[in-house]
Amino acid sequence: YFLQKSLKKQMTKLAIHSVGARVVELLFGTFPPKSVAPLKLELYGPQYALFASVNTTGKDNSPTLPSLTEFVEDNPDKREPTLAHLQALLQKGLDKSLTGFGYFHSLLLDYASIASPEDIRSFLTPALAEHSLHLLSTRAGTKVVCECAAYGTVKDRKKMLKCLKGYTRSSLKHRDAYLAVLRMCDVMDDTVLVNKMLLGE
Repeated sequence: YFLQKSLKKQMTKLAIHSVGARVVELLFGTFPPKSVAPLKLELYGPQYALFASVNTTGKDNSPTLPSLTEFVEDNPDKREPTLAHLQALLQKGLDKSLTGFGYFHSLLLDYASIASPEDIRSFLTPALAEHSLHLLSTRAGTKVVCECAAYGTVKDRKKMLKCLKGYTRSSLKHRDAYLAVLRMCDVMDDTVLVNKMLLGE
């Protein structure tokens, strides 16, 4: 409780700070998700904090906040401001090379869950194409890579493919990363390039 109180209203700054990011990563990795949920929700923007209503559909009728997807479904007019807030936050994080942090992967997935295919194609995929390998360390990051591969341009897919070159075998043995390799094989039209870059290993 003391930790929550001391970090309240500071999460947005910490999450995109080169040193603070390590604190956020440790925080989310150490404490139970339920206890740090209010802090994570700050990252979604002021509109979420103001308009998300508490419900009692959690276990044991405990009060819970809706997920970001549920919030946007219930408040469609808040989708654009939430996307704009997340996009600005993610861009700052990308500028500081925070793609190695698990919480950042979760944030990217949250963005992808409410973004349109065009948003993913125009913002997310170009920004992440050359960082694909870093994202494969977590399930959330792998899902983001899969979304980018599905909606990205041919040029961006080729960049993603180059990132995976030399890591196909280890990716296929990884708990989560194999999904990205399968998705790349599924969406790539250039089978010669896929054979050369991925399957050749």
